[in-house]
Amino acid sequence: MEARALEQMTRWIRGMALPLAIVAFVWRGPNGALGSLAGSALAIGNWALVCWFCETLLRRGEAGGARLMVLLAAKSGFVCMVASILLRVFDPTGLLLGVSAMVLGIVGGALRAHALEGIEMVPPALAGEKD
Repeated sequence: MEARALEQMTRWIRGMALPLAIVAFVWRGPNGALGSLAGSALAIGNWALVCWFCETLLRRGEAGGARLMVLLAAKSGFVCMVASILLRVFDPTGLLLGVSAMVLGIVGGALRAHALEGIEMVPPALAGEKD
């Protein structure tokens, strides 16, 4: 995937934080909005870590790949632990709305990158393969 597509997705993930907080505020009040902002912060941090791990893995190739994969699995456990703590502190519905910024941002950013900028989302090696 091209770096421009990843940048587009990152912008969309960050950009979803405020609209989702507004939806949470209307639906659940100030506590929901605060939970949504906390969830969005978790989603943005998770996305940044995933991008860093993938970039590092691509740079290193096979050297150190196993260690990075173990760290990626540990990151997933850490994100789940932080999410469980945040569920006890913030409004769960607002938190869920905030975390969904990652999914909405990836879909929106990928669609924008493909439709408006003409970025192909399929790697060139796979584009020529037929079922």
